Amino acid sequence: MNFRALLLALGLLSLICAPPVWPAEYHVTQDGSADFGAIQDAIDAAQDGDWIIVHPGTYRENLRYGGKNLILQSLDSNDDDVVASTIIDGGKAGTVITFDGTEDESCSLAGFTIKNGESVNGGGIVGGFYADIRTRARIEHCTIVGNCARYGGGMYLSNGNVVDCTIRDNEAQYYGGGIYGFHGEIADCVIEGNRAARGAGLFRCNGQIVGCTISGNSAEYGGGIYYCDGEITDSAIVGNFADYGGGICGCVGMITNCIVTDNLANQSGGGLYSCYAVIINCLVTRNSAARGGGLYSCEAGLTNCTISGNWAELGGGLCSSYGSIKNCIIWGNSAPVGAEFFGISTPSYSCVRDWAHGGEGNISQDPLFVAGPTGDHYLSSLDAGQDAHSPCIDAGSDTPKSLFLTALTTQTDGALDTNRVDMGYHYAPVDLAIQSYLNGASFRPGDTIRCSIAVQNTGPEISVDLYLAFVLPDGSVSYLVDGGFDADARSRLTNIVLPNGFTFGPAAVFGLTVPDETPTGQYQFAAALTASGRDYLISVSAASFVVGR
Repeated sequence: MNFRALLLALGLLSLICAPPVWPAEYHVTQDGSADFGAIQDAIDAAQDGDWIIVHPGTYRENLRYGGKNLILQSLDSNDDDVVASTIIDGGKAGTVITFDGTEDESCSLAGFTIKNGESVNGGGIVGGFYADIRTRARIEHCTIVGNCARYGGGMYLSNGNVVDCTIRDNEAQYYGGGIYGFHGEIADCVIEGNRAARGAGLFRCNGQIVGCTISGNSAEYGGGIYYCDGEITDSAIVGNFADYGGGICGCVGMITNCIVTDNLANQSGGGLYSCYAVIINCLVTRNSAARGGGLYSCEAGLTNCTISGNWAELGGGLCSSYGSIKNCIIWGNSAPVGAEFFGISTPSYSCVRDWAHGGEGNISQDPLFVAGPTGDHYLSSLDAGQDAHSPCIDAGSDTPKSLFLTALTTQTDGALDTNRVDMGYHYAPVDLAIQSYLNGASFRPGDTIRCSIAVQNTGPEISVDLYLAFVLPDGSVSYLVDGGFDADARSRLTNIVLPNGFTFGPAAVFGLTVPDETPTGQYQFAAALTASGRDYLISVSAASFVVGR
């Protein structure tokens, strides 16, 4: 072997035998008692794959990732209190956090409150500087609040995903008060109270927007959303304001399974304005505008939507919307001219109040709306215990399967849609599970009965009341209330909001000592959840026990 070959062999051997390089973990504390006292110092020292853990405190810094694929997170990014107390404050001296734009999906930012940024582009976060150079870093469990810019007050340009973030009270002089130009998925976020000339909540976000609540934003065009061409699904667009398009303006991507409610436009399109998106299974209600309280100039088509309770001076429900309308309910809107509609195409298989213009499958009978567990636009059904059966049930154009509505319901008992599709908006069925547990099956006077309950919500967010009751051997019922029992049905807790994914327990809810005079016999304990303000049973779990001597 010659000398060069020997060196090469030794070099290869050293590579094979070299120990693995593990990611480093750095901790940052305000007092400098850990590895670093400043976050930027930790970023400068770190390499790709390293972790930087930031302890609670207010860090007055303007950070730059510099293209490094780092994991930068608070001490516990899933704890709201930790997120609120781990603050990166830009001090109005520029963008708070700047990505180089070359970071990939292994890079992340999690668990911070990001505030007081001020810049031309992206007061809170900048994810890139050019259309084709944008970070793919993941941003999650962050609160982006009180930032301002000309473009993208809260966040500007990214192809990464934004998950479970709150983007609140940011401002852009021109476009995108909350978010400008994010083309990854924006999921399970709250985007509220932002301001801009156009797109106060979101502007030009062409990735998927899913499971978001977009509320209380204000702009001249597109209070909630403006020119976002990706799919918008399973989201609530609520209480936004604009001159044109209070809720949504100018979107092209599909809009599915959304609730658009309580939005206001001074001019046109309280709920939606100039949308060329296909709109499927959406509830458009209680919006208002001068023209088109619910929708104005939406051309691509509406399928299985309910448009109800909107107001305008012209065209309460719809105005100047000539796309196809199929399997929809347009009922209970109001306007001095054209209460339900003014200038629409001929619908098909739809329920439209005062409709007398033909079209296949259309009806003009009252749809018989009833309140249910998560809204006021369920359809009355004999099967669900109501006194009448809505004419809109089984009256649509096709099967639920062909319209991807088989997992949804129009009825208060949660029965899934089968046979021919029902007209109108379909709700996600409530999926609450409640279990009650006792510490025994038989007790004697002086024993302690301990009860625990467990609750899980895998359906939509819902507000519920909790009832706890004992059924005595004589059949009478006593409800557990603060301070004792009551024969009248009274809730132990009211208006408890259970978000999707909520879990509780098993956890003890009370302990009772069996009194000496307690009658012997079979007892039953029941824990029940009911939809707040409605006589509607969601879930009940019972446990039996015996009191003896």
